[in-house]
Amino acid sequence: MNGDIIICTDNKSKVIEKIYKSIYNVIPKTNLSAIELSSIRSLIYHAISDEKFFDWEMPTLTGMTKEEFKKLLDKLPNI
Repeated sequence: MNGDIIICTDNKSKVIEKIYKSIYNVIPKTNLSAIELSSIRSLIYHAISDEKFFDWEMPTLTGMTKEEFKKLLDKLPNI
């Protein structure tokens, strides 16, 4: 087996509900669209990749270190 899941049921609404609840717990609960979240991800990536931009003062200005931004970046959707 390669991790495939096979579901046999006569009540697809229970399966849909279970999938919905699983996804709902993972996706950020914001009013931002997928494109907006992706744009924020791209902005963070470019900011932490540029030593001239993300200098020693950035953690003081933003409240987060480069490593913390990297963890945040990994949480955002990559569309």
